[in-house]
Amino acid sequence: MNKISIKLLSACNVIILKYMFNFGKNWQDYSKKINKNNIEDSLKNLKLLLKNINLKNLTFIDIGCGSGIHSIAASKLGLAVTSVDRDKTCIKISKHNFKKFYKLKNSYIFQDDILKTKISKQYNIVYSWGVLHHTSNLKKALRNSTKLVKKNGCLVISLYKKTDYDNMWVFIKKNYNKSLGFRYLINVLFIPFFFYISRKKRSYRRGQNWYFDAIDWLGGYPYETMDPNKMRFYFPGFKMLHMSRSNPMKYKGFFGSECAEFIFKKIR
Repeated sequence: MNKISIKLLSACNVIILKYMFNFGKNWQDYSKKINKNNIEDSLKNLKLLLKNINLKNLTFIDIGCGSGIHSIAASKLGLAVTSVDRDKTCIKISKHNFKKFYKLKNSYIFQDDILKTKISKQYNIVYSWGVLHHTSNLKKALRNSTKLVKKNGCLVISLYKKTDYDNMWVFIKKNYNKSLGFRYLINVLFIPFFFYISRKKRSYRRGQNWYFDAIDWLGGYPYETMDPNKMRFYFPGFKMLHMSRSNPMKYKGFFGSECAEFIFKKIR
């Protein structure tokens, strides 16, 4: 291969990397559209999720904080918040949004990878919404997350539900991240459909935006799922307090998997 060919190949790789899916880039683009209503939506949903937990004087860690809106909502509930993400861009975005919407009160934001976490502190609430299934090792991510929970504390997580079409979506997501042409085709086919099915949910999407939610779904790889009805067996020493959306989905996951939410209490 001559020098010109190498330069052309390098240029193509740069272009492909620039336009391939990236969690940090996706949340950075979404972050430009965040307003107070998004924060209030996230706050409302977090209140609903944690309604049976006495939140007074509790510590809270958000694993995979993304744009930071859920961490901001937790801060507004009076929790002492720590926000972590393995993506440098997400850390930068979260710091920016905290300064914009909450002035960084009572919060710490830093880079950390839950698969090789350096965090030794434990928290009253360990929270991770729609993140651990993208780590490439879901079971290890879950084990490491449980180690961060104080005794009598809670693990609050959401994970993609197992579907009949998991293998199909692994194929789509993997190739979505490899080929610009494939990505364009899937966007054209899926995004209008997602716009249609999400029309009733836009007012309670936890502060999210339907478009960036769709891109997050399509590009989110690695991708693993869990059977909600088997989740209780993964956490010795924990008691399940809450599980939502455990029933099989309409179309059995052909058009994507939704998340099930879980709250576990550490009893020993």
